[in-house]
Amino acid sequence: MFRALLLILLSALLCLPAQAETHRLVASPSVGDLRTACGLSGGSFSVADDGSGYGCVKNNCDGKKGNCTVACDNNNNCYGSTPGRLTSPVTLLGLLQNGNMVFHDQAVSGPQSLSEGGSGPATAATSAPSSPGGPTFY
Repeated sequence: MFRALLLILLSALLCLPAQAETHRLVASPSVGDLRTACGLSGGSFSVADDGSGYGCVKNNCDGKKGNCTVACDNNNNCYGSTPGRLTSPVTLLGLLQNGNMVFHDQAVSGPQSLSEGGSGPATAATSAPSSPGGPTFY
């Protein structure tokens, strides 16, 4: 079920305008990390009915009806897609915000951008992100 959904998603992404980008994530977010980032970005989180994967879609993430997506299978293969080009590594939340590294919810304290938070190689996290953006994924 999830493989079919992932195939449809990837096929649809290939039909998007040339500036859209799909990336294999260098680190695979846990279900909890993706659920948290998805909720913070205003996206829709889902788990495949058969449990074969999970993902998030943030509709209109660019303000021009473009969607940002992250889809993962249970083999730690995760792909993210944005309508615009990403010019630098981004966090999971940044990916769901079309590369926008500024977290706009003022109720959450902590680093508000990649430049204020830590950097370095990404690793798969096992708990909720320590900052709104979490570790760098792309």
